[in-house]
Amino acid sequence: MASIYSHRLRKAVAAVGVAIRSAANEADLTSPVIISGAGAPSGDEGFDHTHMLYLRNDASSVDTLAYLTFNGGTGWNAIEAGTKAAGDISLTDAGAYWTATDVEAALQELFASALGGTDSTTRPYTEDNVLTDDQTFYASLDALDLKWGDLASVANGEGTALVGAEDAGGYFATATAEGQLQEVGLFAKRLTPALVNRLFDDFNDKQAGFTELDSAWILNKGSDGAAADPDVVAAEGGSIRLTSGAAGSGIVADGSQFAGAHPVQADSGNLIFEARVNLADITGSAVFVGLTDSTALEIPATIGGGDTISLVADDCVGFLFDPAADTDEWFGVAADGTVQDAGNATTTVAPANGVYQRLTLTVSADGATIAFAIDGTTELTLTGDVGVSPDVNLYPTIVTISAGAASKTVDCDYIYLAVDR
Repeated sequence: MASIYSHRLRKAVAAVGVAIRSAANEADLTSPVIISGAGAPSGDEGFDHTHMLYLRNDASSVDTLAYLTFNGGTGWNAIEAGTKAAGDISLTDAGAYWTATDVEAALQELFASALGGTDSTTRPYTEDNVLTDDQTFYASLDALDLKWGDLASVANGEGTALVGAEDAGGYFATATAEGQLQEVGLFAKRLTPALVNRLFDDFNDKQAGFTELDSAWILNKGSDGAAADPDVVAAEGGSIRLTSGAAGSGIVADGSQFAGAHPVQADSGNLIFEARVNLADITGSAVFVGLTDSTALEIPATIGGGDTISLVADDCVGFLFDPAADTDEWFGVAADGTVQDAGNATTTVAPANGVYQRLTLTVSADGATIAFAIDGTTELTLTGDVGVSPDVNLYPTIVTISAGAASKTVDCDYIYLAVDR
């Protein structure tokens, strides 16, 4: 160890390299050495001591004054007084997590990995690369359907589409808060005469024997003696009865029909038709309930073997039941200019003798999307094909013909029609 009395020397002490020992007998190679020279160390000074300090005799600043080797190292490291740049700090990476060898480069790698890019504008957060459904902490979010993609679309109240709504009473066709609010809004609109052309008839204001002049209906019957014009019958709440002929020869002889005197068009918007009907004998009556392009005695379509639908009307949309079909169920039928919609098919719901069913049609403004609902449940939706012509006059109608040589009846409790003005 250097003497504490060295300051008592009255003359300068000079040497080429000075070893600083901690004990008089310390080995030369383990003693730290101080050397000096002009300019930065070149690496040729010889690294034969454990620790070496190099002092420049021509340093221009404190940051270029001193250099150090440590523990027998083979390179000099400047001892700087200022802040050291992150790129100048080497990185020890025993776990091999980085390709970088300094702190700055490692931070850049971390940024790119976390944000999916090399700058702050590239941040592809998605459910696939951030969260997965099988992660425990995501399960509750998934149950609420609040996934990343859904959250990104929430704006201006759109979040109500993400909120499920219970409907114990079965009042709504949709299952979200947004959908049910839209249904309520549309219902309120339909109660406003200034906004909607509306027809509702529950036949309470009519007596047996009423005529076309007494109502908004055109009454048709076939030529067979058993066929009758639709007429009001004594029933609670009022109803109208269609009575088919008994000839068993088709619509001309056996038909019974009533049709609205005033048409509607789908392109007016929010077209809806509804009727509550029951068939006395489903084995003996073919029935069409809906909208057609004519008020003359006509059943717009029939169904035969193989459930093949045959058109009579050019344009129509409605519920069709025909005992001649292989499948004894209500079918959804639509046609535009004699071209059937490709989705015409069974609703999978059958009528039952003497049981009322509520049949509801909703038609989009372009005529292409049509929903068929029975007793409040949508059973069939036509979309993406021809549908029904949006700018053709369509008349509300119910028509029946007997399927054999026996007269049959169909009752209608009420009929409702609405479309935007």
